[in-house]
Amino acid sequence: MDLLEQRSLVTAVCEHVREHLDLPNVLDNRTGRRQLADHVHVCLNRLAPLLDHRSREWVHRRAMAELEGLGVLGLYLEDPTVTEVAVNDGGEVWVDRDGRMGHVDTLGPGELELLIERILAPLGLRFDLTSPIVSARLANGQRMCAVLAP
Repeated sequence: MDLLEQRSLVTAVCEHVREHLDLPNVLDNRTGRRQLADHVHVCLNRLAPLLDHRSREWVHRRAMAELEGLGVLGLYLEDPTVTEVAVNDGGEVWVDRDGRMGHVDTLGPGELELLIERILAPLGLRFDLTSPIVSARLANGQRMCAVLAP
């Protein structure tokens, strides 16, 4: 299964889960993450029963990250070995581990803008032509900086 097919499967899993679960209540619940993971697993088995293990793990992780809020960036922001996450204008995701920057992923079209909006909305900040540079401290202490291309 190629990357495009995997991304389509992530989208299908997320749509199915959103239709069948009350995500805000599930994620607000202490056991909600386990319930969400179980639901993603069942949905993935239904939609792609013959998917190889490596692809299944990739789709599961991406779907969970998407449903929990920060998409692929959440995977790296939660990783204690990652000291910096950077995304360039082309959607390439780079992380710093042990003082070395490496390309780890690429966001799909429009995905970066959606993630920035998800991060900034609870903080009451905007990122658009009227506010092309934003620097914010997140609730967990992490810092986020974004600059709109000229």
